[in-house]
Amino acid sequence: MRIFRTLLALAIGASTLMLGTGTAVACSCAQVTDAELVDVVDVIFRGTIIDYQYAKDADGDGTTSSLDPVTFTFAVEEVYKGNATETQRVLSPNSGASCGLEIPNEGEFIVFAQSALWDGPALAEGELAAYLCDGTRPATAGFDTDVEPVAPDPNPAITAASAGSDEAEQELIGRTTADTGIVAVVGFFMVCIFAVLAARQFRRTRG
Repeated sequence: MRIFRTLLALAIGASTLMLGTGTAVACSCAQVTDAELVDVVDVIFRGTIIDYQYAKDADGDGTTSSLDPVTFTFAVEEVYKGNATETQRVLSPNSGASCGLEIPNEGEFIVFAQSALWDGPALAEGELAAYLCDGTRPATAGFDTDVEPVAPDPNPAITAASAGSDEAEQELIGRTTADTGIVAVVGFFMVCIFAVLAARQFRRTRG
């Protein structure tokens, strides 16, 4: 199961975003079930947006990019996994091209969130991050699997232990970094080289 979850997260991440020196190229979401999403996100809650803050210059260079986060503040009504505060701040890249949430800045939503940003500033204590491919949707959409509300965690810190997940389950849906992209590219070329060498060896053997 852990191997499956790791492969699932890596496959989704690889198909979701390719980064080069911190710049997003594209974002597309693989099809996954709610049951799979529940396994890999840290926090799930239902809440209504009560505040929205536009992206700021996260790295201080005087410009903003699609990776600079916007901040949604939710009045939380129910928690389905992990721990969320009564008034929960959720950061997300400001563009869907960088896997940011594509939702209105008002309304009620079911939020699938992570305890860390994959790129950008560190989250303040109690903040969460959410992405286009994580599963966040209007509250009216509900779930395609049985998900029941849970009692709030008495420990306000969002940790792997409180989220009840192992390292594989911490993999971010729709997340990758420049390092991950480099590893993926190197791995791809290694596979290609191996295939060419194997084909040559096969032809020599037959000859």
